[in-house]
Amino acid sequence: MKVFIFIVMIVPFLMTSFLNGQSNNERGRDTSYPPLEFGGNIVKANVIKRESPKYSTSIIELDLRFYIKNISNANVILLNDRFACSKIRISKTLESLDQNNPENSLYNFPLSSGFIDSEEWLRNKQVLDKQNPPADKVVLLEPDQTIHYGDKISFLVPNSSKTILTPPVWNQMTLAELKQEQQLYLRLEECNILNYGIENKGFKDRLSFAKELKSRWKAHGTLWLQEINSVPIELDLKD
Repeated sequence: MKVFIFIVMIVPFLMTSFLNGQSNNERGRDTSYPPLEFGGNIVKANVIKRESPKYSTSIIELDLRFYIKNISNANVILLNDRFACSKIRISKTLESLDQNNPENSLYNFPLSSGFIDSEEWLRNKQVLDKQNPPADKVVLLEPDQTIHYGDKISFLVPNSSKTILTPPVWNQMTLAELKQEQQLYLRLEECNILNYGIENKGFKDRLSFAKELKSRWKAHGTLWLQEINSVPIELDLKD
């Protein structure tokens, strides 16, 4: 009987320890890349409808107020205070947006060239090549700290279903469809921190330097080098 009682008491203890260990491991993985939350709200939406036969698309301009929040328990080092994104995903429901539903509409929007030539790169490298993160050149986000910034983005939408590529590269609602919806949600995708050209694709020396900086500065925080998607943002284009 005593043996049975001991087993009954020890099993819950072992299970709790195991689950706590898993939880600690999960938190441990967070410290390799402390998570950020990137989001915002639309201050103003402007639709530029181009009805001329010359154009098959119209322009949607969004004035946004963004935030970047450190939601981890470790410092995060950013090489700039804003993200540059390359895609917008729009959905009629929040649930389907989170599920990356293939029926969601996906749009590219133009970005200024992120290419940094060799001469400018050498100047940037000299600025960053310090034993400690240069306080005037980087942003150090402490746990639960949030920074804000404003930005404008614009993207093209098809005027009608006839202007969509056949077969389409991805699903896209037309301007009329977007404007008739009572509620829409958008998410910015493939967002990278503007980073002095440190990660321009195709330059192995720059990537090696980035990894070296990450290791060198780890006592101050984790250098953020990965892509991120924004949290869902409400979009209203009704007239």
